Amino acid sequence: MNKLTRQIGKRLLIEPKSTALVTEEAKNQILLGLKKNGVVCLNQGLLTPQQQCDLTRSLFTDIIRLPPILGFDNQDPECQEVSVITNTNPQGKVEANLTASAKWSQDGHFYRPQDSNVFNLLHSVVTPKSDGQVWFLDLVSCTDFIKTERKSLYRELSQLYVKVDTSRIPELKGIKPEDVDTDQITYHKMINVNPFNNEEVIFLGSAASSEIVDKNKNPINDLGTIEEIIQMFVSEHDIYRHHWQEGDIMIWDNIQVMHRFQEICSGKRILHRTQGQQKRSLGL
Repeated sequence: MNKLTRQIGKRLLIEPKSTALVTEEAKNQILLGLKKNGVVCLNQGLLTPQQQCDLTRSLFTDIIRLPPILGFDNQDPECQEVSVITNTNPQGKVEANLTASAKWSQDGHFYRPQDSNVFNLLHSVVTPKSDGQVWFLDLVSCTDFIKTERKSLYRELSQLYVKVDTSRIPELKGIKPEDVDTDQITYHKMINVNPFNNEEVIFLGSAASSEIVDKNKNPINDLGTIEEIIQMFVSEHDIYRHHWQEGDIMIWDNIQVMHRFQEICSGKRILHRTQGQQKRSLGL
């Protein structure tokens, strides 16, 4: 069970609900919720793509415009920073099987400290009735767990690194380096301090792209694979499963949590995603 009293996915009541632009007081409430819990949920009603971009800019120091291949090749024409995530094909048919996105991943990073904090904003525009959930695994609580309950494992992992090779991600096969503003291979301390909330947190990346190495970049095989470590945490910790309501905006810190989608979404679903970046201390 989780060791920390964190409220992953806590709903915040922000007024007024009629606008995507928040007051300074509301902004601080949202950022403090993210700092304490990693994931918060707002519901300001349905937002246009431009309103979602405005909300992202009002909360963070920057908004990220992803290259098409990282934006699902489906950017909104009104606001190119919005990636449209849908389970409906061009012919209008619902594709219920979401196995491609049903994998745990951690989109934050530690290898460029000046811009390591990336926040997702995922807005439910068309909401399925029952399934199609997004799930979260609280890595701050996982780190606290091994620090107190599995001290030898914590000490070992603290000395190791995670190598991430984006060329191993199936969805990015054939990508050109100039298409993405990131290095193809990066190295991250496996346990590091998140500059957003000063909490120690484990970095895992994803099973598809990551492996454990020592400080000399030699593979480490005796601690299990990244996938096995993820499954250990999943089996021992509560998973937050978010049941969508129309207009929900899930906002999360990509360093504090891993996320994945439910395998099945039988009803039509359209999500709009933006990403914000925090390049300085929030001072909260």
